[in-house]
Amino acid sequence: MTGRSSHSHEHDGGEVSGAAVAGGLAAAAVAGPVVGVAAAGAAAYAATTNDGEAGDVARAAGAVVATAGSEAKELNERHHISERARDAAVSALETARDANERYGIVERAKDAGAAACQQIVRYENEHHVLQRIRQQTVEGIKIIGNKLRECRRDTTA
Repeated sequence: MTGRSSHSHEHDGGEVSGAAVAGGLAAAAVAGPVVGVAAAGAAAYAATTNDGEAGDVARAAGAVVATAGSEAKELNERHHISERARDAAVSALETARDANERYGIVERAKDAGAAACQQIVRYENEHHVLQRIRQQTVEGIKIIGNKLRECRRDTTA
């Protein structure tokens, strides 16, 4: 028998971990993180134990992800992307802190939000908008119910 046996596969570790990453990310994007974790395990399992098409697909996806990861790592080492991004984020945070200290942005935003809430409450207390909406909704439901009863009577008569 040629190829890999179903129980003793020799795989590139990058293929298996890449398959887990690819399967996990794809499933997480579609169905959420819990399914993503389960799919990551299933993809890694398929890459290590399945001789069929599923195993081939998992290993191929894993190889692509592993290659992309290696290339990204090399690119980062050459151009110091992660360090530059970190430095830019730290600088932006410091600039935002300085602006906030100088102009009181956060405090002004809190004050504006509190004032807006007070205006909404005042308006509601004066005009009873929510109460009117509730009453109109109840009336609308009653009308719909009456119309449905009329239709039922018409079809049974």
